[in-house]
Parts: sequence; C-alpha cells; structure tokens
Amino acid sequence: MLLNKLYYSVWTDGIKRMQERFPESNLYWKFMLMLFMVVSFGGFSMFLYGFIGRILGLPWPHLNLFQNGFLENTLSALVFFMLPWFVIHYYLVLWKNKYQIFMSKYKYRNGKLFFNFFLCIIFTPLFIFIIGVIIAKMLAN
Repeated sequence: MLLNKLYYSVWTDGIKRMQERFPESNLYWKFMLMLFMVVSFGGFSMFLYGFIGRILGLPWPHLNLFQNGFLENTLSALVFFMLPWFVIHYYLVLWKNKYQIFMSKYKYRNGKLFFNFFLCIIFTPLFIFIIGVIIAKMLAN
C-alpha cells in the first residue's frame, strides 16, 4: 500500500508539474512525463538485470534481428527494458485518464517529489557502481 501511495504521489506531482510547464498541449506533457518515467525505470531495470545477471551468469537478452551491434543492442534494450515499463505506466496511469482519479487524492509538491524521485532512480545505479569499484579496489590491495 505504501508503494502504491508513493507511485501515485510521484505521478501526481509529475503530472501537475508538466501540465504547468506545457499547458498548451495535453499530448506533449503526457509524452514528456512518460519519457522521464520509462527511461528512468527502464535504465534502472537494465542496471539491475546487468548487475544480478552478471552474478548469476545470465545472458543479456537479444532479439538477433540485425548484424549491427549498436542497432541490435538499442532495439533489444527498448523491447526488453523500456517497452514493459511503457505498457505498465500507460495502463496504470494514462489509460482512460485514470490519473484524474488520483489527482485529487494526492498532494502536489511543486514537482519536487517527481524531480527527487527521478534523480534517485537515475543516480542509484551510479552510486552502487562507485561503491562496487571502491570495494573491488580495497579487496585487490
């Protein structure tokens, strides 16, 4: 229940902030908000899969559609890590304008909750990576 409240509070804060920022277009603020959320959750998922997958020896998912490594990796990341978050966020928040239900339930914090959540989810993998490098260097000595 606490995670639901956090999830919808972040969305409410982000929606109201984006609506203030881009009042001229209903579609544009939805696109920008989805972009922020999908990239942050997808990037965090890629990090977790890479981190845990390396420990467990799991292969990186590939579609094997192209010979070009960059194109193959980009498309694989989009399909396996970004697309699922897009579908989840869309159906939990934007489908049939569900966001209007929880807009009145949760407090607007002037975009600060959304911004802090976004920064935390983006920088947590970097922080974990830096800690891992420090520990590896300490153990190597």
